[in-house]
Amino acid sequence: MKLFKPTLVLTLSLAAMLLNGAAAKAETISAVLTNTTDLTAVAGQTVQFYATVTDTDLFGSPTLYLIGDSLSGDGTLNWDDTPFFYNLIPASGLYAMSAGDIFTAEMVDVTVPLGTAAGEYTESMVIQGTTDSNIYNDGATADNLALLTLTVDVPPSTVTPEPSSLLLMVSGLVGMAGMMRRKLKA
Repeated sequence: MKLFKPTLVLTLSLAAMLLNGAAAKAETISAVLTNTTDLTAVAGQTVQFYATVTDTDLFGSPTLYLIGDSLSGDGTLNWDDTPFFYNLIPASGLYAMSAGDIFTAEMVDVTVPLGTAAGEYTESMVIQGTTDSNIYNDGATADNLALLTLTVDVPPSTVTPEPSSLLLMVSGLVGMAGMMRRKLKA
């Protein structure tokens, strides 16, 4: 009997931990960028981030509904998550995923404003969802399901003279040389 009680407590504790682990993993997705994690863009250019999202549920939980995202960063670049909403989430506002479902889609467009200083700019995108298909009517909250770290490298700008500017400069130098020659002859 002395051995039975500690064994029973240990067995029940392990069972509780396993059940807790299953509950914690009931709503899980994996989001992986499909294009390079470090994109380069010059001022005025727009680049796109694509990701593959997988419902990694191994415990047979109910359907998972993706309902939105949140972006956070320093706000220097123009980060637009419209592609995630319009390419993925239908008019109902819910995108249903079941265990093993996979999709690849454009997630974010990033535009580098003119005059942006050279450097590396990072933004975080959190994909949000729930197992409650009636989330908009019953006041339930969404869970943060996956995190994507998006990095754009803005190289230093190099000023390249336009051909017309070069022509103007050369013709000015030729004119000055002609004036100097005329002065020296006189």
